[in-house]
Amino acid sequence: MSVQRDVVWTRPAADSRDSVPIGNGRWGANVWVERNGTIGVLVGANDSWSGNGRLLKVARLRFSVGDPVELDDLTTGLEWSLDSGTATVMVSVRSPRFRWSADLWIDAHHDVLVAEFTTPGSGSVCAWTDPWRSERRSVPDDFELDSFCGQERAFGPVVVEADQVFTTGTTIAAVHVNGPSVVPATIAHQGLEHAREVHDPLVGRVSGVLIGTDGRQSSLDRDEHRTWRLRQSGGAGARYCVSLVTEQCGDATSWARRANQVRDAFVALDMEHARTRHERWWQTCWARSWVRATGSDTADRASAAYRRNQYIVALGGSGPYPLKFNGSVLTMEGGDSERSWDPDYRRWGGPYWFQNTRLMYWGLLAMGSFDSIRPFADLFLRTLPVHRERCRRYWGHGGACFPETLTAWGTFRPNDYGLNRDGVPVEHVANPYVRHYWQGALELSTFLIDWYSYTRSDEVHSRYLVPIIREVLRFYQEHYPSRSPDGTVRIAPAASLETWHTAVDPTPELAGIRFVSDRLDRLGAGDDALRRGWRALAGSLAPIPRRIDTWRKTERILPAHEYNNKANSENPELYTVFPYRLFGVGKPDLEAGRFTYRTREEREVFGWKQDPIHAAMLGLSADAVERMELQLACSNPGNRYPGFWGPNYDWVPDMDHSSVLALTLQRMLLQGEEGEPVFLPAWPQEWDVRFRLFGPDARVIELAYEGGVTTYRTVDRHDRTESSHE
Repeated sequence: MSVQRDVVWTRPAADSRDSVPIGNGRWGANVWVERNGTIGVLVGANDSWSGNGRLLKVARLRFSVGDPVELDDLTTGLEWSLDSGTATVMVSVRSPRFRWSADLWIDAHHDVLVAEFTTPGSGSVCAWTDPWRSERRSVPDDFELDSFCGQERAFGPVVVEADQVFTTGTTIAAVHVNGPSVVPATIAHQGLEHAREVHDPLVGRVSGVLIGTDGRQSSLDRDEHRTWRLRQSGGAGARYCVSLVTEQCGDATSWARRANQVRDAFVALDMEHARTRHERWWQTCWARSWVRATGSDTADRASAAYRRNQYIVALGGSGPYPLKFNGSVLTMEGGDSERSWDPDYRRWGGPYWFQNTRLMYWGLLAMGSFDSIRPFADLFLRTLPVHRERCRRYWGHGGACFPETLTAWGTFRPNDYGLNRDGVPVEHVANPYVRHYWQGALELSTFLIDWYSYTRSDEVHSRYLVPIIREVLRFYQEHYPSRSPDGTVRIAPAASLETWHTAVDPTPELAGIRFVSDRLDRLGAGDDALRRGWRALAGSLAPIPRRIDTWRKTERILPAHEYNNKANSENPELYTVFPYRLFGVGKPDLEAGRFTYRTREEREVFGWKQDPIHAAMLGLSADAVERMELQLACSNPGNRYPGFWGPNYDWVPDMDHSSVLALTLQRMLLQGEEGEPVFLPAWPQEWDVRFRLFGPDARVIELAYEGGVTTYRTVDRHDRTESSHE
């Protein structure tokens, strides 16, 4: 298989901030080579929760050829690179005393990190763990509390448990055994203790690594710091197979039994065949969908950024839980002039902000990465009993609503709900930014409908779409019983996103309900009763609020019918363009959408800001390119790998920044609902492009646009019927 080197470096790394990422969808790792030739590896998983709701990095590993105290200062003779085509790091050392090479990857089919060394000399190769959670400690009252689940000290001291390092036979284990779970306390604190089912992902969880070999002779020894090392003779090469396991098994002994099973199953395989299967998995991933644009420096850089987004999402996108927008499974240690942090730290901590989380998933539709969408949908399906109970307990009605700041078990982030509840009604949410923020359920409904359209999967329809959308409908039917003087439903009290904290009939809700109703009817999704319910709800709403600009004689869409108390920097009125596609290319009132965009207040492009997406959706090619150029200019000097954007509003890597870039590029290339696709709606005429993207009606579309000539082919994914047009 040909090597696709994303980066090649000859300069050693200072620390993990200079790392490159690898992974297999469930586990990810940062890999770097230090000045003395030691290879560092930080391993993480998307379900390695601590007992207090923090998503932990699992372990830090180190590998060296020769004893570290004897290694050379690699100012010359080092080359290390990332082959993103197979998610493999390749290291080559040609120093005065050492000549060796190494490949590291996480197997696509087994949760095993492989480190394979070629050592022509007779020196030894050794591996060891380098824990930072070496002692149990209380977290001080400083910025570090931000990386937990928002409980601060409401439920007792916030404690970091120490890791356990031990040996079994000729293996080294490093594990984190959770302390008490914070889930029961947060459920009771928010008055949800009568929820019929509560999923607790924290209780009894043990996460760790088991360092072993592929069966070759090895030995254990200890250095002067009492650190265990697993050593292999390097004469015939060396291979380490590191089991990666996080399970709710309760104790380290049970965990070790499972970790040994994982390693034994892997080393029983033919290693050459296993690596070939791994590489074929990645080859299939890259062949599924791609975008290759040329014609300018911006086009080249946008293509590279798109590929890196596709890669970094694939590394951590197939685990049991959704991608974390604030670092995914790739957080690193670091520091600045004021403070330092360990690899577990991430700004905003463990909860999922819907506004941020959903942006990583919209682009997966066109990439055809449908299996990677399941963890996102499963989060809401798994926690549905808690969301139903919230409606029953807080307001005495049915349905389900989803907090904007959502823990993995379904509650608000505790400090958003409010930690001091003395004399406070159970339904009152303390944080005004999310107090009345429920429209995420409408965007989730829109996304699930699109997922069904892109796949035409009966399972997507029956398992996810219908159960969730039925509960969302009931919430909106029963939560807003009041009527305005004109007889329309009055959506209040409400907010228009996080920006306008006080609103009546906010535009995102008015647009979202209408769009969900229209899409259900268009697709014939759900049953007749469900579609009638949505249709009746949409028909009872006030119109989308607009105001005529008297000078330009053009209508501008407004954030709500009534709105004040501005506190954030979104453009809620442009939710009518994306995600609720009522205004845009091929839609009525395109000029109203464009005028609203041109007169918008918020124009930033970094992090989760949607400005570039809106430009593309409105067919504004020059604006989309200009916005994309500003995004590409938001480089991160603190990290060497160019796919590690951020921190922006969140953390490194900023998964939203690269996801907005990718989604903008997709919408410049392809739009449209069911029926005939709209090709190149915002594409610069002077750029050439080839792409393969998925679209509605379960289609795959390949297109080439070169020198002003377009050739495209559509493929129905079910019967493979193809049609080509020139």
